[in-house]
Amino acid sequence: MSELPIIASAADTALEPEELAPGAVIEGDPRMMSRDPYVSPDERVFSGIWSVTPGKYHDLMEGDETFVVLAGHVTVEPEDGSATFEVGAGDVCVFSAGYRSVWTVHETIIKGYRIEMPPTSA
Repeated sequence: MSELPIIASAADTALEPEELAPGAVIEGDPRMMSRDPYVSPDERVFSGIWSVTPGKYHDLMEGDETFVVLAGHVTVEPEDGSATFEVGAGDVCVFSAGYRSVWTVHETIIKGYRIEMPPTSA
């Protein structure tokens, strides 16, 4: 369990490699890294810092996610056919669990995030 408050510097926090889903990469060699300084006691809520290098890949939001982009630039193409949009430094984004899209990362993205996973059914 993490104690609050937690202060994490995006510039100084050591991130750990994270794997993209098998078959997710469309183009390039995007590399993900992250660190979760906060994990709730029930392990359903995560807050942390995440980055990905340039490339193009399929993305699935596993939980409800709110994030702020600290650096970088990405084009997001929703897989439901709705309008493509650009996200960059200073933007705040909210995505629902299950949201599918294709991300084209033009400049390495660094974001601070909070993810709430759906409850598990017993």
